[in-house]
Amino acid sequence: MKRQIKKSVKRQACAFILAAAILAGGHAASPALAATQPPDPSAVNSLPALDSVADQTGLLVRDPLTILGLNYQELLELQPGGQLQYSTGIAGKILSQVQFTERWFAMEKPVLAEYAVSGDKTQRIQQITLHFPKETNREELMQQITRALNEPTLQETSQPGDSSDYSAGWIKGGVVYNLKDTGGFMEMSILPALFQEAEKYNLPENTYILQQALEDVTGDGQKERVTLLGKRFDDTAMYMEHLYLLAEDPAKAEEQGILIKLPEESDGGYGAEMQLLDFNGDKVKDLFVTANTGGSGGYYNHHIYSLKDGQERILYQPAEENQLNITGSLQDHYQAVLFIKETKQSYTINLQDRKDLYQELNVYKGGKLLEKVEVWHGGYNSLAPVDVNQDGIFELAGVQTIKGTSNADSIAQATSLWRFNGRQWDLLQAEVSKRE
Repeated sequence: MKRQIKKSVKRQACAFILAAAILAGGHAASPALAATQPPDPSAVNSLPALDSVADQTGLLVRDPLTILGLNYQELLELQPGGQLQYSTGIAGKILSQVQFTERWFAMEKPVLAEYAVSGDKTQRIQQITLHFPKETNREELMQQITRALNEPTLQETSQPGDSSDYSAGWIKGGVVYNLKDTGGFMEMSILPALFQEAEKYNLPENTYILQQALEDVTGDGQKERVTLLGKRFDDTAMYMEHLYLLAEDPAKAEEQGILIKLPEESDGGYGAEMQLLDFNGDKVKDLFVTANTGGSGGYYNHHIYSLKDGQERILYQPAEENQLNITGSLQDHYQAVLFIKETKQSYTINLQDRKDLYQELNVYKGGKLLEKVEVWHGGYNSLAPVDVNQDGIFELAGVQTIKGTSNADSIAQATSLWRFNGRQWDLLQAEVSKRE
């Protein structure tokens, strides 16, 4: 099968205030959604915070975002062994939390994790609180957390008399994490990072903050609060049905910011992330967004926007994506000949290591190709910003996987390097190599 590939040549305080607002908002139920299904997430490689109790070396595939909002019985089905804790009030004895002993952030020692249960009939998980052992070293803990969540949005050492001697906060993937060290104990609260200004921007209620940064992206010399937002498919999904970018002046909360709605045909995905880098050389950071499409091919969608002078300009989007156009086919003697149209270079790939498999599939017999097999490829498996010449202007390094007899038969990979010239992306170099 052959696929035709479409081608065309920190202010810190403000961030803390926003995080506090998220905490105050708590969890809200999502409105009814269309009866459609998100893409299969099985191909997504994520780095969640919670370690598997059964496998002490691996990370649990469940992300906290998929736990928050679950009914406690659903939680126990996913994570058996929790201890139910009750409290007594006016209404009598009620379930208040489910406790687990778990490993988080790849720590050697487990922690006490309390999953707070709502007091209404839904009995949903509202918050997760981690209680770290007294002997935990804060510096080492911060290093472990940062490996999973990146650098904190906030770090503060409190004044005498405050309830916390030290605090740090993170927002990642629709979840807000707040670490508190009183000197006597350390604990972390984990809540949904619901976007509290959804109504102001006419966005759905179930819109979450996926990432946030302070950076001048308009070129006015003042840092904007830049936020990557996602409309969640439902209350338990990691899949974001729609993605948005928002740039606001943190000193003018009453004013409307600049909202970008990514093209609907390419804006959904898993594990969406944002980077602020200069791609066009105007010395103003551009907004680079990437998200896994969730299909079996491991493809990603990428978008780049410029907001210089407050004007939205698309520098890169899937509808006009630059890719290598690679053709070729399997040949006798267990090899493939591939050709890059853009560079007019051909490559021969040795497939002797697939000899037994190909013979079982009746593709070859005694080194003779039994039927014509054309190679094919899809979109980018990776498109990463790289500053090749260290001039502060970033290029894009792409990786495309070339398939042989089936989607599972990855025989080679093509790498390419692209630079934006102000109007379009120019190909700087490209090559094909065997996929090991």
